[in-house]
Amino acid sequence: MNQLELGKKTMFGVRQLLAGCALLSSLIAAPASHAALLDWALAGPGTSTVSTTNETTVFEYNGTGPLAYSGGAWSATATVADAGDYTFDWTYWGEHAFFATHAFLTASNGSAVETLLNFSPFDGFYMVGSYTFENVEAGDVLQFRFGGSNFDSNPLLLGVVSITQQSEVPEPASVLLLSLGALGIAATRRKRMTPSYPVRIC
Repeated sequence: MNQLELGKKTMFGVRQLLAGCALLSSLIAAPASHAALLDWALAGPGTSTVSTTNETTVFEYNGTGPLAYSGGAWSATATVADAGDYTFDWTYWGEHAFFATHAFLTASNGSAVETLLNFSPFDGFYMVGSYTFENVEAGDVLQFRFGGSNFDSNPLLLGVVSITQQSEVPEPASVLLLSLGALGIAATRRKRMTPSYPVRIC
């Protein structure tokens, strides 16, 4: 087999392999880890605002006054359009005065509630973390709930919660397909019965 025939045969095998991988990809379609950016809404007492820049959404609340004694809670919600896993990095800054303070942060999807923070800070606080909503279905409502209270003579109840939706990462099925492709190309090369030569493709 001359050099030209060997090159043609090799390229034909590579094209067949790529076509097979494309077919497998359509058959093994794994859901994305998370899809489009979510549109968040914020509800609660006192004064509150919500703003979004790219992947980051910021929620601010102010319940200073009598509300600080009874306790204030704010809920950030978003309805999911695409199924998958949704991961968020979060930060929580707050000023809940000084005496008998309480602050909390939870995450939920339906009835399942995960407590991310539940503590008694002294003076101001700044906490960071990450949370993943797993196996989310289209139409589910994701929720972050936060707030707190105090019994200080200075009834401050201020807070800023920031969440950043993480970028999509390859699913295991996609990684498997890429690995199969690499192994297939390697196998094609090993099957050659003659020494390999550089192949020029016009």
